[in-house]
Amino acid sequence: MSPNEPVARSASDDKLFDEWWCEPGSGDQSMEDEHGDHWREFLRYIEEPDLTSSTVLDFGCNQGGMLRMLYDTKPFASAVGVDLARRSIDVAKSRKGDRPIRYEATSSLSHLCDVFDLALSSAVLFLVDDMNEHAKQIFSALKAEGVYYASHPDFLSYPNFEQIRKDINKFAAVPLVPHSLESIVTTFDAAGFRVGIKRVVPQTFVELNPGRNWFSSVADNIEASYLHSYVFQFSKPPLHSAD
Repeated sequence: MSPNEPVARSASDDKLFDEWWCEPGSGDQSMEDEHGDHWREFLRYIEEPDLTSSTVLDFGCNQGGMLRMLYDTKPFASAVGVDLARRSIDVAKSRKGDRPIRYEATSSLSHLCDVFDLALSSAVLFLVDDMNEHAKQIFSALKAEGVYYASHPDFLSYPNFEQIRKDINKFAAVPLVPHSLESIVTTFDAAGFRVGIKRVVPQTFVELNPGRNWFSSVADNIEASYLHSYVFQFSKPPLHSAD
């Protein structure tokens, strides 16, 4: 199936919801407002120099801002953004302009097999309940030699992990799942991927506003920003690879 073909959304998909961030007076727009710098940092780690003939998947796209940013800086042939948040997908559709992007509210990639050259997810792995199923779905969705880049804050290593988990779960439609780096690597390796990782080193000043972010101290903020943020590279082997 081509990523440009429309797909009917299943009304029976009980995993869907309206917005992921349910804080009164805030919502998913606040997530988009706060993640621009993170997306720019993340997209620097895509090693492919030219995407003009590539099909791209954004898993957990929310309101679609990262795909729009990617297309405006490194144009691709076509893309699909998927998310569980129906209202956020509607916003994404309203903002895509004439970019070659389709957005879907869905919990499954089963209709998208061997479609994508590149897949992305930005700070989504810690919301995935079944990592085995996620790895299998991404593997199936990618073409041979396709690559999945996933940014991941290693919350388990944060000094104030338990407080962050409470803060996220207070308003999140999908709760934080504490996957370790070891378990993620093991799962994607078992699914057939070649697994690589890079530590994210901030290229701009880290904003330090005590009381207005997730951290209880400046030291915790600095440690999380410089030591516990990563980008995974999951590469699907070529057809008939012996590995």
